[in-house]
Amino acid sequence: MKTDLRYQNGFLYEHHGTWYVRYCQRISKQDGSINLNRTSKHLGRSKDFRNISDVERRSVLALDQRGASSQH
Repeated sequence: MKTDLRYQNGFLYEHHGTWYVRYCQRISKQDGSINLNRTSKHLGRSKDFRNISDVERRSVLALDQRGASSQH
């Protein structure tokens, strides 16, 4: 089975004092079609981050962990 390497285009947002990352994920169905699934991940409370760079680093780690867990 061929696996396509795709990079996520997502965004960070703050809502009620909490940071989130939102991105689209392609899910292959058994019939061969592809379904787009929008996903949001909680990154942490706003007061736990010093600046936006810390939030970006955390979002990259969260996405890397998601990729590693879906490969098993």
